[in-house]
Order: sequence, then C-alpha cells, then structure tokens
Amino acid sequence: MSNPSSHLPSLCIGMELVRANNYALAQEFLLKAKEICPFDPLVYNELGVIYFRNKYIDDATAHFEKALKLVTNDMRNKDTLQDSWEPTVFNLGHCYRKLKYVKKPDARVLVNADLTTMFRQYDKAMAYYQWAQSLTQVGAHRASIYTAIAFTHHLQGNVMEAIDVYHEALGLNSDDTFAHEMLQTALEDSLAEDFASSVQLDLRELQGLNVEEYEGEEPSGDNMNDIEDEGEDDQ
Repeated sequence: MSNPSSHLPSLCIGMELVRANNYALAQEFLLKAKEICPFDPLVYNELGVIYFRNKYIDDATAHFEKALKLVTNDMRNKDTLQDSWEPTVFNLGHCYRKLKYVKKPDARVLVNADLTTMFRQYDKAMAYYQWAQSLTQVGAHRASIYTAIAFTHHLQGNVMEAIDVYHEALGLNSDDTFAHEMLQTALEDSLAEDFASSVQLDLRELQGLNVEEYEGEEPSGDNMNDIEDEGEDDQ
C-alpha cells in the first residue's frame, strides 16, 4: 500500500504521461508531486520537459536549472554530478540556444531609448553542451551532443568549426539525418563565403587602381566567364 504522503506515485504517473505525450495531464500529476515534495530534482526535470515541448522556454529553463541546483547543492558541486543527469544539462543547452534576452540600447546613442534588441544566448548554450559532453563518454547520444555543438557553431556563423564538428558527429552516428543535412548546408555556406570574400578582394583591388589606368583597360571575356561560372557553382 502506497504512502498517502509520498509524492512518488504522482511523480511516476506524471513521468509515464510525459512519455505518452499527454502533457496536460502529466503536468497535473507533477505539480501535485511538487506540492508534496518541493525538493525532488526529478519533479523539476519532468516539468522542464513539459514546458520545453510546449515552447515555454523561460519556464523550462527555470525548472531544469532548479533540478541541477538541487542535485549539485546550488551548483557548488558541478564536478560531482552523476552522468544520469546529463539529459538535464543537455536540455538546458537547448533552452539557452532558443532563449532570447533583451538588451536595451544606450540612450546616449539612440534617440528612442525604448527600442530593444533581441539576442540569442549561444555562448551559454555551448557551455551546457560541453558540460553534457563531459558526462557522456559513449553511445549514440554523444553524437547528438556533437550535432548540437556543431549547429550552435553554425548559428554563430562559425561555419568551418561547424563543419568539423558535424563530421565528428557523423563519425559517431552515421545515421544522424539532421547532421547530414546541416553539414551539406554548412558546406554550401562555406562556398558562398569564399565566393563573397573573393569578390570583396577584387573590389578592393579595383578601388586601389589608378582611375585613368583602369579606364584604359578592357576586361577580358575569359575573366568575366570565370566569375559567372563561380557564381553558378555557388547557387
């Protein structure tokens, strides 16, 4: 017979409902478990999963962080975190990759000081992904962490770093469809960057020429065809 004061029955039912994607009912049981026992990190983790899947990223972040704080004594013992909590750390990486924060502009620079700019928190996301990476040594899930790191590099515009890590992810799990697709995109982005850089270099060289000398020269047809061919290859 179960203890009526125990939160475990509600927690277990809530967890099963999360697995069944019945988030509304799962939330009811998990909130009941939280009311009975507000110090169980697993309750906060499961609620974080629900909020994340319902796209309440702020709430998901707060609950994942609460779970880790309870496990690590308010984050003072991060180095002793058991690898079983790696999914929570990994999920926090996802949260910060999606989470935006508002940065108000300097009123001394802009007339309208009410304007705001939204920023992604990629650096923080990367820190959590790397922490998750340190907790996972083998298995296909480690490949998912590499893919997440590569994707974050890609979003930051670090295309070459992204390509390298996508390759590492596929070396661990060659069936990772997302990594395959994003690697192809990153390679195309890299080619586009190379082409743009070469065009900018040509423009800088032309701007440095003496105008009278340049007007006295006609561009050859071969050079023009080369530029058109490169452009077609990059599309």
